[in-house]
Amino acid sequence: MHLILETPTTLRIHFSSPEEEEKVRSALEYRDKDVERQIANLKKNWYLSQRYGQEWVNQKLADLKKESVKSLLFSDDSGHFTMAGMKKRLAGLFPGTTFENRVEYPEFKLIPWAKVPKDEMRYYQTAAVARMLESPHSHISVATGGGKSAIILNLIKKTGLRSVVVAPSKSIAMQLYKDFVDHLGKKYVGFYGAGKKQYDKQIVIGIAQSFTRIEPESDDFIAFQDTQVLIYDESQTSPAVTFEKVCNCVFKNAQYRWFTSATQERNDGRDLILEGIIGPEVYRKDIKDLQEEGFLAKLSTLIFDVESQSSKTYDNVVKMNQEHLYRNQHIAQTVANLVNQAVENNMPTLVLVDEHSQEEMLKNYLKVEYAYARAGSDVSGIVKNFNEGKLMCVVGTSAVSTGTNFLPLKLTICWQGNRAGTKVKQGAIGRSTRIHKETGKTEAKIVDFRITNVPMLYRHANDRIKHYQAVGPVSFVKA
Repeated sequence: MHLILETPTTLRIHFSSPEEEEKVRSALEYRDKDVERQIANLKKNWYLSQRYGQEWVNQKLADLKKESVKSLLFSDDSGHFTMAGMKKRLAGLFPGTTFENRVEYPEFKLIPWAKVPKDEMRYYQTAAVARMLESPHSHISVATGGGKSAIILNLIKKTGLRSVVVAPSKSIAMQLYKDFVDHLGKKYVGFYGAGKKQYDKQIVIGIAQSFTRIEPESDDFIAFQDTQVLIYDESQTSPAVTFEKVCNCVFKNAQYRWFTSATQERNDGRDLILEGIIGPEVYRKDIKDLQEEGFLAKLSTLIFDVESQSSKTYDNVVKMNQEHLYRNQHIAQTVANLVNQAVENNMPTLVLVDEHSQEEMLKNYLKVEYAYARAGSDVSGIVKNFNEGKLMCVVGTSAVSTGTNFLPLKLTICWQGNRAGTKVKQGAIGRSTRIHKETGKTEAKIVDFRITNVPMLYRHANDRIKHYQAVGPVSFVKA
């Protein structure tokens, strides 16, 4: 088998035999969990068979089953190809595989510091930068709180090329923009998103969702076609369609392609697409390593076992969470009591929720001042006030679950229903790990809830508990 990197995003495949093609085809297949969920829901929906007939339902199921198995092996007039990031996987299938790289890489041009960062690079940050510079298309996995922003900043400085840094949210993008302007100078740095289109700068910091709105052949699209460096922060958090459009369409010409995250994994069955876009892992630093080396706070978790007072059941997991977890008055009272005690004892506290109704319940029991951080609120301002000690408690939705730095945080209460490892690691764990020298914070406590009499939610809580146990001791108490 012969592989040719034709463009930064296209890996051409020349097979030596039909057996090779069949083996590669099998290796590049994946099951789309979204489609599988549609199949499961269709099977349970008796109303559709009553309205349209069983024959219609059977045909619909057959069509969906065909869609559920997908492949990253594509073909055109020139033959077969796949995503560029699959090179390592395919080469591993056949030891004698040959490789040809036709991508031309521009030379680096060092950008001088406008203001030297006060903190020196940690050894693992320096190592991560070096590994990525050696591998033009690659990714790193560094635990939340490990300083990925500094890694990105130094990558951009050392390359000195026309660069775009993609952030998963406005708050993260704004923080990166501020850091880049401070250290490299405003003349180099522009912002894209939230009403701004400063793509005439050498370095552009932007919001992923804003880039997905760019239409092919538009002025914005054309302006970004000369991008030489693409860096995507928290690369696993964006929806698969968003991620693929930004990386393989809007910035398809970027020769240097680097991706950073704490958890390079997905929960929708599209991990193969993620791999095809982000390329091989060249450096990893897990949370346990950074805790043991004193770079991250030690964590411990307390699980409250709670019974639901409702007997209602649903096939939909969202409705089950709403009924038994989010609307659970006992949990709301327990959360409020914990917050009231923590603030009284000068413990900065974050409460993570999924829905607005939870905050509505909680405010009936809270006796302390708090800020509610959600989509549309001034998240950056809330985090700033929290870090400066002007605010002791924040109640936040997913708007603060990723990329927000709650530095003095000592208690994180997770009132969220999920089993996804990425959400737990980025949320309750990721928000809690940062050491804060000013307040002497070196450890933090996490609180979560397990509904004991609802099997589905009990299993989901146990999945979360496994992630907590991986980063520190876990204890249990009956609420």
